[in-house]
Amino acid sequence: MEKMLVLDPDRRVSATMALELSMFFEFREPEEEMEAMPYDHSIDNADLPLEQWKRHTFTEILSFQPPFIEPRDSKGTSV
Repeated sequence: MEKMLVLDPDRRVSATMALELSMFFEFREPEEEMEAMPYDHSIDNADLPLEQWKRHTFTEILSFQPPFIEPRDSKGTSV
């Protein structure tokens, strides 16, 4: 669990590796899992004024488009 909380992405366990831990077996649905796109860390260390960070964050939120995932038959979990 501690390896998932490491801030340094080079030392932190990947999501793929974390999903292999026994604590997540009951929550996994391997047929629905896909590899995530690598995170772009280039902006993280930029020395920007606060207003520019706010603008950047707001723009990121507005432009976010979640990937479309094809609905599949539920496993009896419909409401």
